[in-house]
Amino acid sequence: MRKKDELLRERQVIIDKAVSENRPYSSLERRKSKDLQEQVDGYDEQIKDAQEIENRRAGIPPNQPKPGMPAGDPGPGMILPGTAENRGFAPHGYSTGHRNFGEFVQDARWPNEFQAKRDFQMVTGAAGGFLVPDQFLSQIMFVSPESSIVRARATVLPPDVDRPDNKIGIPALDQKSGMLGGIKMSWLGEGDLKPEQDADLILVVLEPVEVGGHVVITDRLLRNDSGAASIFFDKVFREAIFDEEDFQFLCGDGVGKPLGILNSDCRIEVARDTSSTFKFADIAAMISKFYVTNWNKGLWVINLSVLPDLVQMADTAGHLIYTGGNIEKRLPPSILGIPVRFTGRTPTLGLAGDVMLCNFEYYLIKNGSGPFVAASEHVYFTKNKTVVKAFYNVDGQPWLNNPLILRDGVTEVSPFVVLGA
Repeated sequence: MRKKDELLRERQVIIDKAVSENRPYSSLERRKSKDLQEQVDGYDEQIKDAQEIENRRAGIPPNQPKPGMPAGDPGPGMILPGTAENRGFAPHGYSTGHRNFGEFVQDARWPNEFQAKRDFQMVTGAAGGFLVPDQFLSQIMFVSPESSIVRARATVLPPDVDRPDNKIGIPALDQKSGMLGGIKMSWLGEGDLKPEQDADLILVVLEPVEVGGHVVITDRLLRNDSGAASIFFDKVFREAIFDEEDFQFLCGDGVGKPLGILNSDCRIEVARDTSSTFKFADIAAMISKFYVTNWNKGLWVINLSVLPDLVQMADTAGHLIYTGGNIEKRLPPSILGIPVRFTGRTPTLGLAGDVMLCNFEYYLIKNGSGPFVAASEHVYFTKNKTVVKAFYNVDGQPWLNNPLILRDGVTEVSPFVVLGA
């Protein structure tokens, strides 16, 4: 869907250029436009096939919508779970004919005026607001490792079609019983009785809760330039969503919101060598507590305020460690071979959690219903402005309840290691 949208945008540029210059297509533009349309047709066919395959797997007859979706052809709005286009957000199963997200918000704001002119069908969610269709879901909720620290790397569970916001329990091994939840292997001679051994299991309970935000836009921009409004909404909502998600997934207290790594019982908090600083001794202590099988999937999450200490970090002979003293080179992308991500979404230098070492595959995210969009003129009626609200449901927490105890029976490690205060 994202690639198809890029092709359509590219074709629109060709059209707009010819119109602005008050002339017909050139031969080159005609060939280019035709080639782009053929590619779009190919993607339409591929999307239609993907929709049919999923419907058949779900036991839905051909040309029938998914449960809870409007009657009629659901359209080419399918995004397959787990693909790069989706990255953790399950498909809704319907799409509209809006050219861009700005047009969709126009219809949410002035449904009687705009929808009367355009034969679009918009689904209203139980919580009020219009369900964002698939062709825009991949824009405002597209997850990349650059825009999102946690979601792009976590284990993401899609919402149930019929009960997307229901509480669910995910089995996990209780590490209090030892490595792998107390499972023990035995060597048996021929004819020996096999020992009975039960694994200690717990349930990690996830229940999506609503999170939302709003932005104010002028009626003039929203009414007259849906393309510019679309770019504005895409950028604002996407950045706000992942900023808030990362903060809660990393630092949330779990009360009416996700449980963050910093407040989870499965983290290991390493004592800082010297207060309010970050030294190589801290790196060594943290890596020794990081679950060894996680090294190739780990990520250093470091608050930007720690950067000066890292840049100036030196060995006992005064040699700079992190940068090597070369001011012409970019900052190294890793520490001890593990990638680094600087952020402002964690505590600052000297506070617990200013440096974290994580394997986010051990963090569970449960998607619920949404996202939804609602628009209202009432708050700023006299100023000719519209409040546009976006909201959805989500929950998250680590997939462990305690650190892991290795086979030696003493050493504790974790996929989540944080530097203490």
